[in-house]
Amino acid sequence: MKNKEIVTYLSTILTVMLLVIILVLTLFIAALNKFSRVESELALIRSNQIPPFQMIYLGKYYTTAYSDRVRETDNSPRTTSIGWHVSRNVIAASQDMFKNGVVKYGDVVYIKELNEIRTIGDTMNRRWKERFDLFYYDRSMADRFDNKKFTYYRVVTK
Repeated sequence: MKNKEIVTYLSTILTVMLLVIILVLTLFIAALNKFSRVESELALIRSNQIPPFQMIYLGKYYTTAYSDRVRETDNSPRTTSIGWHVSRNVIAASQDMFKNGVVKYGDVVYIKELNEIRTIGDTMNRRWKERFDLFYYDRSMADRFDNKKFTYYRVVTK
């Protein structure tokens, strides 16, 4: 009787672990699909084969910039808060902007003064409020754009 209870207990644990693994994989695949959709839309925009889209004014926000140095990020400077690899196409937003519904992960934003399109894929330390953070591999490039106010639009494809 005791062995049967142990087997039942272990079976239940394995079933729960399997369900958790399936859930994590499902979420990961969904994130990859959304990211690849955004990347393909960006490729179309950059190649001047622009799909129909709408630009929604978000406002003028202070913008800082960072590079992949540990002292400017956390202990994983090449990975965003949602597990994406950092790149020039990714932008971070302050946590209050997520909370207030201004942006969400995966939103595509246009930065008017830079004539750039980036995807919201990271978040900033909670001490920062109402701002965006641009990633640059070169720290000297990051210094050029540090703490300036830029105009932001959300790009929504129709």
